[in-house]
Amino acid sequence: MRVRILFSLLLLLVSVCSFAQFPMDKKLKQAHELIFTLKFDSAETILNSYEKDHPNQQTTSYLRFNLFFLRHFVDEDEAAFTKDKRKMLDWLEVVKDGDESSPFYHLYVGEMKFEMAALELKFGRMFSGAQYALGALSSMEDGQEEYPDFVPLKVGAGVLNVAIGSVPDNYRFLTSMLGYSGDLELGLQLLRESTQVSEQPQWSYLKTKNVFVYVYVAQQLNPNVKLSVKSYGLDPHTNPLLAYLESRLLQKEGDMDELIDMLLDVRAIPGVHDFPYLVYTLGRAKLTRGDEDANLHLLSYLQMNKGVNYNKSTLRFLSWYYRLRGQNARMELYRSRVLEEGTASVGADLEALRECEVEPIALELLKARLAFDSGQHQKVLRMLKGKESQICRTQNDHMEFHYRLGRSYEQLEDVKNAITSLTNAIKYTIEPITVNRVYSELHLALLYEQTKEYDKAREHYENLLEFDDYPWYEGTQQKAKAGLERLD
Repeated sequence: MRVRILFSLLLLLVSVCSFAQFPMDKKLKQAHELIFTLKFDSAETILNSYEKDHPNQQTTSYLRFNLFFLRHFVDEDEAAFTKDKRKMLDWLEVVKDGDESSPFYHLYVGEMKFEMAALELKFGRMFSGAQYALGALSSMEDGQEEYPDFVPLKVGAGVLNVAIGSVPDNYRFLTSMLGYSGDLELGLQLLRESTQVSEQPQWSYLKTKNVFVYVYVAQQLNPNVKLSVKSYGLDPHTNPLLAYLESRLLQKEGDMDELIDMLLDVRAIPGVHDFPYLVYTLGRAKLTRGDEDANLHLLSYLQMNKGVNYNKSTLRFLSWYYRLRGQNARMELYRSRVLEEGTASVGADLEALRECEVEPIALELLKARLAFDSGQHQKVLRMLKGKESQICRTQNDHMEFHYRLGRSYEQLEDVKNAITSLTNAIKYTIEPITVNRVYSELHLALLYEQTKEYDKAREHYENLLEFDDYPWYEGTQQKAKAGLERLD
């Protein structure tokens, strides 16, 4: 799933300059801004008005394509995408009729093909997705060769290098079709350059998009990277896309108060298209904080979600909600629904499915996990230290116990105890392989990299590449490959 998300980041390379047959006047700039704040209805009103005087114009077709891409990527409704696909391909043809001597021609065609690839991949259409990706790569490479200093194409080249350079083993057929290996370090360098260049007045309009791409990719490849869009002067409380990115950092840091405030602010923005994933994140954050109304937001997600992703995960969180309140019958109801409803295409859903196929972990361990997720690492130590024999009944319990201790020690910068606890966690072998087993290897690798014990770090990164068929497979493989490249 992560490789699909990385491909989708090319949507952020929208240009707002003028060149030959690709004008971007004041009205179109306004439409562009509305699209990338998910105010689709207002953007469509402007585009409809503009097209009365400018039919079959390349930039309006490009913007409409971007609007539909974002709508389908947010909604995750495969039937709606299939219905609209012909329209999107027609807009692509309009853009392809433009001036090929313009750098924007290569950017727009490349981006639109990559956006189509991202949607095809999102809905499991791997071979058609690969074909669109191949066409996108060709357009981007041609443009970069002819216009090496054109900033938007630099960003595209950066994302391409990162996405393809870190592709997991089970997507190798895709890279062989592309005939392209990618270069992680080059990709990150190009993305860093894009954020620096966007500080210049000439390219300042690209700042939000370039920062989004760089921060997302940097966080994805190294879990220890803590970058906030706020450090670049951007406010995630005013834009759902920025809120999505910032929510990843806030969840990692356990700052549930700020996360919930931000998501409520974004939900209150008038005229914004529903972003169901943010409602899912809000429900999860409120569950972590212990809010009584957490279940209402989780149920709201199930009602508004037009796709199938995160349904199992949401049902699992609802089972936690009722278990914490001693309502075991309702807990069991939602656990059974996890087994019956939704799909397991994304990591969160596969994790939920695997969890509900076995006996639940001890209640004390569930409470410790929620304390960890809310950043209360000292509390986790108080809840668990010296109590393994009292709490744990199953191998799953023992692994969760040591993993949660190890991650808490890591967050408290107690490297020695973190390594000891995570080493204890990987002694347990459970089939199918669990998230805790995999992440114990990942964080041991990161800790040994931090202490400059590079041989041990390499060993654990390589162990990760041997694992298969577990939740978050793609993202973890990317992190392992990025780690090995740093060691090289």
